[in-house]
Amino acid sequence: YNQKDGGGGNKKVPYYKKVKGTSFSVDAFNYGDIPGVRYYFLSHYHYDHFRGLTKHWKKPIVCSSLTKRCLVTFLKVSENLITTVDPGDERIFDQVQVSCVTANHCPGSVMFVFRLTTGQTILHVGDFRANPDMESDPLFWNQKIDHVYLDTTYCDPQYDFPSQHLAIERAVAKVEEFASRHANNRLAVLVGAYTIGKERIFKAIAKALDCKVWANNRRLETWKVLQDEEINSRIVKDRYKAKVHVIEQGKMNWKHLKDIAKQLSPGFSHVLAVKPTGWTHEKGQGNELENLKIKTGGNVSFMEVPYSEHSSYSELKRFIQFLRIKDTRQIIPTVNLYQSKEMNSYFADWIRESKEKGPESQ
Repeated sequence: YNQKDGGGGNKKVPYYKKVKGTSFSVDAFNYGDIPGVRYYFLSHYHYDHFRGLTKHWKKPIVCSSLTKRCLVTFLKVSENLITTVDPGDERIFDQVQVSCVTANHCPGSVMFVFRLTTGQTILHVGDFRANPDMESDPLFWNQKIDHVYLDTTYCDPQYDFPSQHLAIERAVAKVEEFASRHANNRLAVLVGAYTIGKERIFKAIAKALDCKVWANNRRLETWKVLQDEEINSRIVKDRYKAKVHVIEQGKMNWKHLKDIAKQLSPGFSHVLAVKPTGWTHEKGQGNELENLKIKTGGNVSFMEVPYSEHSSYSELKRFIQFLRIKDTRQIIPTVNLYQSKEMNSYFADWIRESKEKGPESQ
């Protein structure tokens, strides 16, 4: 399709990309000019959400300040098209009151709260990792959420991974233990990450080992935009002076790791790779944090950590019950729609369980 007009003008826009009762779309940039849409919201800077957005884009965009910096720096989107909404802000677009809450997904990610003149309130979570801290946000206390556009990436009981905090804690302990066993070896710790996203795990490892961090130039550019002092204070340009090396998630496999170990061999005698992923866990493995395994082949060791930036099944359930959703029709899934029927029956179970617990239950 023609990128120049924002891409793919004749593709059908999925219904969940448009916010009911408004002139807004969320994360819908590869459908060209959408009839009836005046403001194009972007929840966060991940390609599957901003696809179609280029320097030729001409329509008003709404996103967080950090996401705006990414759009302007990397995609050369015109700055004057972008209005920012950050947690704590309130703006009016087409008579709709718009505010947002941190989505706990990647840096700059937000969930949008739309308050319509009809009194209806709609929550669009973008991509999010629900956690109990969100429940203390005044935005959720001061109004009832009537509809929620839900990130259903892991809306299946088999995906019940541990909390981020526990996963990080356990991974850090394993890395420290491994590092102390290899104290005589020059050990490089490779941690997989997205361009933006999965920073918490390598930050925690670098902090625990109190060491310098290396990344390629492209990632350093990104870090400059993130303005995260915790990362920037540890950066070193010379690869051999860093103990933690942040590399593309896609290179976290034995073949690539062996190649990297070879490149690093003048300065390091062993490589420990840590791959954070939400996909390692399935029911029946017991407590997989206790079973975190480091596998070793030659001078490369490899550990997968059940660390995700999307909500697990039980986190989704808790969040929907916290919002006091009363009817499955109030929930609009935005991922894995081919499983709509199953997801709907899960929603019905959650709602039924809340009703049985009575009015005080969250």
